[in-house]
Amino acid sequence: MPIQRLTSIKTLCARLGCDPTIAGAIRYVLSREPRTDLKINDTLKTVSVLLHGYGVEYVPSKLDAHSKGRGLEYVNMGDSYKPTILYDCLRKRFICASWGDIVESEPARF
Repeated sequence: MPIQRLTSIKTLCARLGCDPTIAGAIRYVLSREPRTDLKINDTLKTVSVLLHGYGVEYVPSKLDAHSKGRGLEYVNMGDSYKPTILYDCLRKRFICASWGDIVESEPARF
């Protein structure tokens, strides 16, 4: 996977409402390479613990195939419009955003 530019600690604090120590830990966890599907899921589970989330869930895409997901895997924060850490399976990158906003902005995909 290509090297990804990660969200800054300051931005993570502002979007997620966490302190800099937690944001730094999240940024460190997201920076580890290489990534397999299992490691991506484990990374999101670790982020869920750091954010006191409700586990990791998946939003399927209309483009999903039997062997390949193209949806969003995300840390459940209890509200689809609350910012969280998610993994975009189609673009192969971590994002700090709400999954509800992404689903609304891409109607052909979801």
